[in-house]
Order: sequence, then C-alpha cells, then structure tokens
Amino acid sequence: MDIIDSLTSLLSPAPAPLPVEPRWSNTYGDVLLVGQLSTFTLYWLLHRRPLRSGPLTAAYYLYGLNLFSATIFTASGALIHALDPLPQTSNLLWKTFLISLAATPVLFPAVLTCALTTSPTLPPLKLLFVCVWLLATGSTHLFLALTSFDFAPYLPPLLLEPIPLPGFGLTPDIMVDGRSFGGSAHGIEFDLLSSIPAFRGDSVFPHCMLYLVAVITCIFISLSSPLSDWKLNSALLFMFSGQVIMVPLIAGPGLATTFDVWHVQIGIVMALVYSSLLEKVTAPAAARKMKEKSR
Repeated sequence: MDIIDSLTSLLSPAPAPLPVEPRWSNTYGDVLLVGQLSTFTLYWLLHRRPLRSGPLTAAYYLYGLNLFSATIFTASGALIHALDPLPQTSNLLWKTFLISLAATPVLFPAVLTCALTTSPTLPPLKLLFVCVWLLATGSTHLFLALTSFDFAPYLPPLLLEPIPLPGFGLTPDIMVDGRSFGGSAHGIEFDLLSSIPAFRGDSVFPHCMLYLVAVITCIFISLSSPLSDWKLNSALLFMFSGQVIMVPLIAGPGLATTFDVWHVQIGIVMALVYSSLLEKVTAPAAARKMKEKSR
C-alpha cells in the first residue's frame, strides 16, 4: 500500500498554489490616507510657522518631516497592496516602505518631547534624550531595513518557541510560530509582511516591535506633561491598541481586514495629533510675519 501511495503521489501533480490577489480595499485605504497626510503636510509647511524659537521650532520641523515620511509610507503601502501583496524579497519599494514606516517611531517621541516642554529652551536631560533617541532608533531601523540581518541565531531558544495565542471567542486559537499567515493558502511559508514572529531585519515584524516601544514611550511623555490634552492621549491609546490587536487580527480575520481596520484607526489618530500640535506648536504664517515686522 505504501508503494502504491508513493507512486500515486509521484504521478499526481500537487495542487497549484492559489495566486495572491491584490488587496484592493487596502490600496484604496492607503490612497485616502495619502490624500489626508499630503494635505496636512502642505498646510503645515506652507501656512503655519512655529510659535517661537527653541523647542517648538524643533517640534515644527521634526513633525513636518514625520508627516512627509508618513505620506511616503502610505503611498508605498498602496503600491505594495496592489502589486506585491505578500513580498518575499526586499526590493526598492519594500525598503522605501520599511524606512518610511520607521519615521514615526524615530521622530514622534522627539516631536512630543519638544512640543510638550514648558520652558523656552529644552532642558539638558530632555535634549540628551532627544539626541540619543533619534540616533539610536534611527540607526537601528536603518541597519535592520538595509542589511536584512537575521538575528534569530543570536536569540535564546525560548524566544524561538511557538507561542499559543487565544482567540478569546472571537477567532480560533492560533499558534504563532513564524508561519506566513497571509501565504498559507498560496503555498508560501515565509513572507516579509505576515510571517509572525519574523527575525529578519527586512521583515515588518521587528520594526513593529520597535514601533510599540516608541508608542509606550510617547504615552509616558504625554501623560507626564501638563501641556498634553485629550486629543494626544486618545491618539496614543488608539496607536497602542492598534499594535496590540494587530497579530490576533492577522492570524484571525486576515490581512485585508487587519489593514482596513488599521487604516481607519490611523486616519483618526493622525487627525487628533495634527489638531493638537497645530494649536501647541504653530501659528498662521501671516500672523507670525506681522509679529516679526512689528519688532
């Protein structure tokens, strides 16, 4: 019987993997975000100026760079969802996606530190934090994205064990073991977007973990400042919850639903943060020019 089964398996071709279809709803969501973020960026840079020099000027330019990078991130995301939904090689488009993704966890803690400082100059400890944070996180993200470094061989074996993840009645219980959650139906064992956990530097997983560290850091910065408000705190809690539920959503409902939820969430987050920083950091450009002329 074993011989017959072996011959049958050799003669019968294996079923062809299903083609990976574009995730059009995700593409449309990213296109909407590109429109939102490009509008924010242009208005911020062309029609607003920092209220005063010092920390607010730093916050103004750092957040302008953050907005521009987020626009590139969503634009590259729209292309990936349409052209390469489960990327398995780190090409130029994917590297652009990763590096622009990293802009928010690198820049935003520095933006908040400068924007929520009560003194006209940045205190030495905060200045040291901003410099160290920008250098350390920026170089880490760039190193991981550009070198494709695989740090799995250097991790303790315990961290490489499969992790059972309960579905809490919403989805079936799952095993997080490094598989490609988006590619299992297509015969893909590993991809750079949906394999969890993934320890290659050019996969999205380590960058999302660093993103989570940045969000937690921002929550502490915001909650410890008397200048913070409900908009910033709400946005940061939204960001934190989005990172926490991402893995269960990918493993349960799937990639398309996960990114649809994320797009709605990030649109709300960006609007809240932008509205708050617009009041705290900037003044209309015309009013700032008139003030400077009166001096």
